Amino acid sequence: AIVGAAGVHTTLAAAKRGSTILLANKESLVIAGDLVNAVVAQNNARILPVDSEHSSLYRLLSPAAGSAQPNAEWRRVRRAYLTASGGPLLHVHGEAFYNASKALVLKHPTWVMGQKITVDSAGLTNKALEIIEAHYLFRLPYEKIQAVIHPQSYVHALLEASDGTVTQHVSHPDMRYPIAFAMYHPEDPKVCVTDRPPASYPAFEFMPVDEAKFRSYALGRRAGIQGKYFPAVYNAANEAAVAAFLDDNIRFGEISELIEAALAAKYDEWDITSLDGLISYDNAARALVQFAHRQEQRADH
Repeated sequence: AIVGAAGVHTTLAAAKRGSTILLANKESLVIAGDLVNAVVAQNNARILPVDSEHSSLYRLLSPAAGSAQPNAEWRRVRRAYLTASGGPLLHVHGEAFYNASKALVLKHPTWVMGQKITVDSAGLTNKALEIIEAHYLFRLPYEKIQAVIHPQSYVHALLEASDGTVTQHVSHPDMRYPIAFAMYHPEDPKVCVTDRPPASYPAFEFMPVDEAKFRSYALGRRAGIQGKYFPAVYNAANEAAVAAFLDDNIRFGEISELIEAALAAKYDEWDITSLDGLISYDNAARALVQFAHRQEQRADH
């Protein structure tokens, strides 16, 4: 559950021990997905996702399986959807979106979370990170993983079968569900939340992601598809840009601009099959973002 790139070392250490890992640190797979999966396989470790979307997708894809491994049934999946609430800026557009205040960005309509992930949610950056995580968790190609905006946050994942039918996994927006599922797995979790009848649920809405507005999301999807060091650069640039935003050094809209600059930059060639090499790309991207926003501050003054 360590936030950000700092969690990768712990995930790898647990995998080398052959442990069952209850993973809430999506950055472990975003930065080093191939490496983590290789170490997990070599040591007979196992990853159980704790993020609500991935926990739901795990249940939909493999309700009785002991590990998240692809099988014949999964190949019949036409598309897997991770839901996004749309965050506090869902109905904010244009200049108001670009210049959104920190107070507004941190006012999530559904979830109570830490500041960093709340900023990520406002720009849908977290959904791009989750798509990359899902790619490595479930070995699904990127064209089969999409995001859909669902403001009520009751549906956490959807699975479209080859015949066009769609299965949804539904629960109240409460993290006790996925945490208990992972902690008690493979046994049924103990009752951890008061029973709530479906008649108490709100009406469900779904809408597509506007990739022109949520530019960080589009950049993250592209970084995942490009593979190699790009997901590590994407994550590092975002962490550095979000830190600058939270420190009141940049505007909200500049987060995606700094991420785009980091993804377009040229770097020294480091070994992407090693954690040291991937961390080198991570450090370089952070340095680039920090330098860029300092230069902009000087220009403003």
